[in-house]
Amino acid sequence: MSVAARRKRKATEISELSEQAIACRETGHWWRRDRVEWLKKNPKGRNVAEERVLVCDRCGAERVQTFEISPILNRFVPISSPRVRYPEGYLLKGRRLSRAELMYYLYQQQQKSRQILRQVGRAA
Repeated sequence: MSVAARRKRKATEISELSEQAIACRETGHWWRRDRVEWLKKNPKGRNVAEERVLVCDRCGAERVQTFEISPILNRFVPISSPRVRYPEGYLLKGRRLSRAELMYYLYQQQQKSRQILRQVGRAA
């Protein structure tokens, strides 16, 4: 997908974010292992590097990380920083969203809801 096409998928305001994106931004992703792909083998034919893909059950984001077997430690060690591919409706166009800003937005929404409930209660 082209960069221009990916930019079109981004929200411009917090209110345009999906409910799943807001929930994951607020409390964190629900990661589960989706698949493991072996990337290379040593001369003896043994697997020595793998790519692990985790998927968030709530918003659908994918976290990809590459591991390699360390000959010294004899276990998998990360050889790259995790890369995350976010689904449509998760990112804001042109800026980052801090957790404090998100929490303030959620607080404002809660206050609006309470005000509406009070008004409905008075009308009844």
